[in-house]
Amino acid sequence: MSRSSRAKRGLESGTQRRAFSNSGLLLFLLILLFMATSLVAAYNVITRQFAEERRLEVEQEELSRRVDSLKEEGNRLKKRLDQVGTPGYVEDVARSELGMVKSDEIVFVDEAD
Repeated sequence: MSRSSRAKRGLESGTQRRAFSNSGLLLFLLILLFMATSLVAAYNVITRQFAEERRLEVEQEELSRRVDSLKEEGNRLKKRLDQVGTPGYVEDVARSELGMVKSDEIVFVDEAD
């Protein structure tokens, strides 16, 4: 083999090495780009999940307060319902809403009203 053919071979193998190293670098950069894109996508998903979790926690707290308030109102209404049938309640309603008085009572009217 002549020297010039060997030199050509060396040149070709050097070119092949550069081409291989360039394609290896390109592959590395593509993998790196894929990993970076995956990390950004994962970050976005995780951030949205945390935001949704916080929103649901706030909503749960609001609903819990509302349930407590409705329980208190229910208890108050039960107490009032227990009083409705009593003679004292009937008398109070007759006096305050109907303006009624007992037959042995004297009514004083303030003329300033």
